[in-house]
Amino acid sequence: MKAAGRLILFAVLALLLSGCTNYLDLNRLEIVAGIAIDRNEEGYNVALELLNLTETDPEGALAFQVAEFSGQTIPAAMENAKGRLTKELYFGNLQTIVISRQIAEEEGVASILDWFMRDSGLRETSMVVLSTAETAKEVLEAKGEDMAIAAFAIEAIVNPPEKEVFQVRDTMLYRVYNAIHIEGKNIVLMAFGVNGSGEKAKDAQDQGSGEEKAGAETEGDSAGQEEPVLGVSGIGLFNGDRLVGFLPQENLNALLVLREKGMQQTFAFPVSQGGGYATFRVSRIKSERHMKETGGGLTLCFDVKATGLLIQAPPGLDMSQRDAIESLQQDATAFMKEYLLTTAEYICRELKVDAIDAGYEVYKMDGRLWQEIKGDWDRLLPQLPIEINMELHIAGTGAYKAS
Repeated sequence: MKAAGRLILFAVLALLLSGCTNYLDLNRLEIVAGIAIDRNEEGYNVALELLNLTETDPEGALAFQVAEFSGQTIPAAMENAKGRLTKELYFGNLQTIVISRQIAEEEGVASILDWFMRDSGLRETSMVVLSTAETAKEVLEAKGEDMAIAAFAIEAIVNPPEKEVFQVRDTMLYRVYNAIHIEGKNIVLMAFGVNGSGEKAKDAQDQGSGEEKAGAETEGDSAGQEEPVLGVSGIGLFNGDRLVGFLPQENLNALLVLREKGMQQTFAFPVSQGGGYATFRVSRIKSERHMKETGGGLTLCFDVKATGLLIQAPPGLDMSQRDAIESLQQDATAFMKEYLLTTAEYICRELKVDAIDAGYEVYKMDGRLWQEIKGDWDRLLPQLPIEINMELHIAGTGAYKAS
């Protein structure tokens, strides 16, 4: 925690103090790391996660607080903040924007993001995510499992330095805004919820009675003081700028491949020879998407090529035998192909949302055709044939006999 606090402090200072022409006095600034936006009866509630660069907690991490302001519009709420804060708000280090599920479903996110894009003091590379908690503020008030400041924890999960599982660069502010305004494209946003140990303590407390309940209250009060922890709760799928449904977290890897986003991942697959499971680690993957015209109409095609390592084989399988490796390669190919196809069909046929940008492929292939069918695309999408062409290569296993 101390190391993370120092790294964040150094990063913020580097941004603030680089150059001499626009000197910024740290003592006169409120550094905004995260923003959470909720709806109220009169307008909006805007929660700001503010960093304190002059203080650290007992563990050496940066101190922070969450302040909330209201207004008929988001700029009005920011203006109202000036009447309560003694320092000037600084958004140059804004990491994360959290939008409530209610806003995303009922009014869409375009008007919200429009203000962020118009304000020159805001970072266009900030992460945009959804809240599945009751309010977006709850997500910003929670802490990461290994990082106290929620805005930094969310940014690290969504956009890690390595190409790991949760790499959804499409959630950067400017990319989300652009996708909303491109023909045939739709946005997807990571969703975060809150899993607090305090809630479990409260449940146990409510179930107790008599002396047991009194004891539970004592223990519950202690446990309830622990801050709630945030975590990924799914992927929000949009039609235009409005939220229409969620995809489970376990389908995220497939969605990234279908959206032509390469990343590393590890998956276990069933083995046909002798049973059991093996584990394959993808080190490189390339996905290309295109629309194909046939006599029967349009077919959405995905050409996927993956290379990686076998990192665990089932017991008793002799890996020195060539046919064993070839069989594992076939099993892994079949498993991943089915995983991608099942996810694509679930999105298009069950959720009936174009989260894999099939409409954009039609638009690229034939703009006139897209103009003719886009008004009826919601009806045509669930009927669209999907084809997955999968090539998977096990680049290395080592020569040994598993025991």
